[in-house]
Amino acid sequence: PERESVRDDQEVLELSIFDLIAAFQKVLSTMKKEDIMEIEGERFSLTDTISEILERLQSAKDMTFNELLGEGFTRRRLVYNFLAILELMKLKMIRARQAAPFGVIRIFLAVEE
Repeated sequence: PERESVRDDQEVLELSIFDLIAAFQKVLSTMKKEDIMEIEGERFSLTDTISEILERLQSAKDMTFNELLGEGFTRRRLVYNFLAILELMKLKMIRARQAAPFGVIRIFLAVEE
């Protein structure tokens, strides 16, 4: 189901930010909870994260929401990826679609080159 794609003849649902927030909460709930808070030396830039996501989408054409968030990342990295996705949607640079309610969320570039 993760690799399910949206066909041209298939009806797709445009997603709202609230749908993405619900999906993000679901991803966070599956992460193990850490008892000790560690300060990480790695710093993230939202601009760099946006650029990384755009590069990944340009090479892959479309990705699932979970693939785009990234697996094995820290909570901080997941939050930055999520904020970058929201910013790209706000700027209308990417689109989020779903083949059916509760289906896999796929992210596409809004304008393909």
